[in-house]
Amino acid sequence: MPSSETAAFGNNTCPVALDVLNSTIENCFEFSKTAEDSTPVSLNVCISDLLTRISQRPECVSYKFIVTATQVQSGPAESYVGAYWDDNLDGIHVRILENEDRTVIVNIAWIHL
Repeated sequence: MPSSETAAFGNNTCPVALDVLNSTIENCFEFSKTAEDSTPVSLNVCISDLLTRISQRPECVSYKFIVTATQVQSGPAESYVGAYWDDNLDGIHVRILENEDRTVIVNIAWIHL
């Protein structure tokens, strides 16, 4: 997906370097170029792939991850997340991937064990 944006909260606590995290997100969600190919099953496969790739990294042993993917095909979308956590250890990273057919908003939250 050609265009992307990021936002993060608790960013300095991310157990994976942000450039590695962003490229992993883009690689996992590069499954199709058209809206017709992006079924909920495809997004579930992408989420599973992303979780597998992240959780196997040695620096992630002490963390749990939550990944969501929201697909937007027309009109504006708003998404809100709230959490009660330790700002020194936990955080969330949001990556927005867009092409001419759709937008996929990927949220990755990490929680230190």
